[in-house]
Amino acid sequence: MKTTSTFAAVALVATMFVAAPAAAETWSIDAAHSAVLFRVKHVGVSYTWGRFRKLSGTINVEKKANKSSVMFEIAANSVYTNWKQRDKHLMGPDFFNAKLYPTISFKSTRVRKAGKNWNVTGELSMHGKTKKVTVRMKQVGQGKGPYGKTRTGFSGKLTIKRSDFGITKFIKEKVVSDRVELYIDLEAILQ
Repeated sequence: MKTTSTFAAVALVATMFVAAPAAAETWSIDAAHSAVLFRVKHVGVSYTWGRFRKLSGTINVEKKANKSSVMFEIAANSVYTNWKQRDKHLMGPDFFNAKLYPTISFKSTRVRKAGKNWNVTGELSMHGKTKKVTVRMKQVGQGKGPYGKTRTGFSGKLTIKRSDFGITKFIKEKVVSDRVELYIDLEAILQ
């Protein structure tokens, strides 16, 4: 009888620890199911699209949203626009200068939750310059993936001026606009 009550007490304590919500959740960005795309106006008549093929990062979600954080890095030499010659030009000194500045990064400084949306403010670093930006990210969904791991997805859009980062080639000539729209779609796996 004593053994049964001791076992029940241990089981109750163990259940309390398992049921207690975690103080923080760490999510690893799944690069295969995430994308950072850009759209820029070309000669004032159309848009050219591109994407970066290599990205990594983490999302840390705390009970208090203002303690949460987002960090991701992009390999500048992973730019892809569906034309090798343009990609090579973008990686060169006229644009990203990927040899000198191999990484484009974002690190949040403030995260505010509003329903399913998150206002994420942070430092975007590119081409040797760092600027404060805010992007509104919408939580698209959350659930189990096909292999049982919990996944979540966020989507957002941000407009920047490339001249703020010292990338000014073809702005005066109006060949490539200064304003660049960034589309950020992140899927992350709970660690």
